[in-house]
Amino acid sequence: MDDALQRFISDLDESIALKLDYSEKSLETIESLILKQYTSVERILIPEESYRLDGLARYIGEIFAKQSVDDGKSSWMILAMPSTVCLN
Repeated sequence: MDDALQRFISDLDESIALKLDYSEKSLETIESLILKQYTSVERILIPEESYRLDGLARYIGEIFAKQSVDDGKSSWMILAMPSTVCLN
């Protein structure tokens, strides 16, 4: 996971990458990036964007994971329906 995240972050514009510190505040940077680059859900789901979408999902997931470990009270899980999961 770490290597994939590092590749994703290193491919971003440096001004954005420098703001990604896995804090809750960095979610605002991710949100801004998504809203500026993708005008619709369909746009982010095209095959050419799968690498970027994967990186965004990994980054957001890491923030949730770190937050649940940090507070010692939270927990989270992902439930995937086999018919809706697409693995490349």
